[in-house]
Amino acid sequence: MATRNGDLRLFVAVELPEPVLAALATASASLRARVRGAFRWVATDNMHLTLRFLGDTAGEHVAAAADALATAVVSHSPFDVTLDGLGVFPHERAPRVLWAGVGGAADRLRALQQDVEAALVAQGFAPSGQAFRPHLTLARINALLGPAERDALSRSLHETALPSASFRVEHVGLIRSQLRPEGPVHTRLTSAALRAR
Repeated sequence: MATRNGDLRLFVAVELPEPVLAALATASASLRARVRGAFRWVATDNMHLTLRFLGDTAGEHVAAAADALATAVVSHSPFDVTLDGLGVFPHERAPRVLWAGVGGAADRLRALQQDVEAALVAQGFAPSGQAFRPHLTLARINALLGPAERDALSRSLHETALPSASFRVEHVGLIRSQLRPEGPVHTRLTSAALRAR
């Protein structure tokens, strides 16, 4: 989707360290070898934990989004989360997104996301209108899968071991996504550090 002239396609996310990206790349490669269908696989370098998708945002509102992140993190200290299972949205009968789950300090992650959401709304951004379901997207499925393809995917989800990995949530980033024919390019515009003690 093209942005209007001068708009930036933005999202708020926790960026992932290299060991976690390597674990996700291993799981993604294993699944890619076992499933068939119209999968659009996410490049490992583009994997992240999205807290809020903002979409097309006027350039003059970037500072407000950055201020919201700074406000949101002040009451949070760093915490650890882990990779936890594989699954699909919305369900296995009609999968559209293939994901790796996030476990560990899920309550703290949800509290951080809620504060990010509240701070953005206070700065004039529209509410997201969607429930937060923490996950890391591995692939998007562009067409309905046939029965054999769905069965292969279901088996693969249950038989593929997600490598054990954890990471510390220390920063929240405001990321620009530029859509290009070879795939999106993500650039961090600013980040806010979790510092509460």
